[in-house]
Amino acid sequence: MGWNPPPVTERFMSKIDFSSSAKGCWIWKGSFAGHDEPKHAYGRFYFMGRNVMAHKFSYEFIGGYEIKKGYVIDHLCRTPSCVNPNHLQCITAKENTHRSNNPMATNLRKTECIRGHPLYGKNLYIAKDGHRRCLSCVRLRTLQFRKTGSYSIP
Repeated sequence: MGWNPPPVTERFMSKIDFSSSAKGCWIWKGSFAGHDEPKHAYGRFYFMGRNVMAHKFSYEFIGGYEIKKGYVIDHLCRTPSCVNPNHLQCITAKENTHRSNNPMATNLRKTECIRGHPLYGKNLYIAKDGHRRCLSCVRLRTLQFRKTGSYSIP
């Protein structure tokens, strides 16, 4: 005689669009964390009295995997609104940052400087601020400054 809520997995699955992606993504159509645009936000799902991240719920409860302490979930498909557990992977936050396309990760993947010198071994200097410097270019700039009083290299 009273209202019986649907089972949690049924309620979760009803908020997914399975047909909108050619990559096989399960696109979350439920609520999002403070964003109007789902492309740039992670879905939220109300479970056991609190809002949880939809992709984490999917990874643990739908996929049956465990999120290790200190680890984060990475979207292998690069779609933040995807909740397909087969597109998610549990990795360290550092590895997640290195996999991304932010400027820090892009620079970290570089193997040579803008002039083509290698950025490893004896040619690599790591400055106090953490930036990587090409020693060949540092030497060129020093010679240029001694000759002309300017650091710019032609």
